[in-house]
Amino acid sequence: MWIINAVAVARTYTASMIGLKPIQIEVEVDANRGTPNLIIIGLPAKAVDEAKERITATLLNCGIRIRSKRTIVNLAPADIRKTSSSLDLAIIIAILKMYQEVELDTTKTMFFGELALDGQLKPIKGLLPLVLAARDLGFKQVVFPAANSSEVKIISDIKLHPIKHLKDYLAYAWEQQPLPVLKSQGFQPQPAKDFLVDFANVHGQEQAKRA
Repeated sequence: MWIINAVAVARTYTASMIGLKPIQIEVEVDANRGTPNLIIIGLPAKAVDEAKERITATLLNCGIRIRSKRTIVNLAPADIRKTSSSLDLAIIIAILKMYQEVELDTTKTMFFGELALDGQLKPIKGLLPLVLAARDLGFKQVVFPAANSSEVKIISDIKLHPIKHLKDYLAYAWEQQPLPVLKSQGFQPQPAKDFLVDFANVHGQEQAKRA
């Protein structure tokens, strides 16, 4: 008789821009016996596949033991190519959940961020439409690089958590230290500027001035 010990697959959520359209991405992580290896599937581009090295270095530099298992990361939907290094944070959090280093409910959280080798978060491109997509999809909070804060401070109705290092999130998961919260400032129209140059003082260039 075979006895099967079911191990839940760890999941986190992120998003990626496909052209001008943001697509929700579910990160699934599972591990089983076999040659120790980290495998990323789900049509990862080179920048995403290289996350394996950034994640391995980050775990070691944060003092987390890498498990001797064959670890598989699936990026769903699997038929859409993933090209952004902004998936790094979601992948490493899913791995930490699989390790049971992080035991938090992340079903309503989206993660964005590129990892440096020491665990710092580097700014990413195009965070604004991704956070707007997270809000529209019903997610309650977003964790992202602090360096992107000025880009998304106008967004409301979703909790924004800017962090500088993976250890900031681990302190929240392990020690219940609160995550930083970025307060929405709303849209602030810029006051009209008083121009010191009058076109009446420009001689000639009639067509240019009319345009």
